[in-house]
Amino acid sequence: ETFGFFFSERRVKFIHINSALDDSLKRFVCAHELGHCILHPKLNTSFMQKNTFFSVDRIEKEANIFAVKLLVHNISILEGETKYQFCMRVGLPIEMAGYL
Repeated sequence: ETFGFFFSERRVKFIHINSALDDSLKRFVCAHELGHCILHPKLNTSFMQKNTFFSVDRIEKEANIFAVKLLVHNISILEGETKYQFCMRVGLPIEMAGYL
């Protein structure tokens, strides 16, 4: 069920990625979790989701924005190409079209 997660312990940072994912999704998950590592280094979103009423939606959106910018920073949408087609061409989940 889990695509991946980030956590740190004793100042050592870890990104875990589900090995059953296809390569393009692994790449996105890694970029997303790297976003958490850089933008939210002290937050444990898994703990927050299970044990608090705090919404992690903003945090997840920030990590998605980071991942999309990292992965497509030098790739342009082709003339006549939709955002969904672009996502498929570059290996982004189509759910990320809204972040382009």
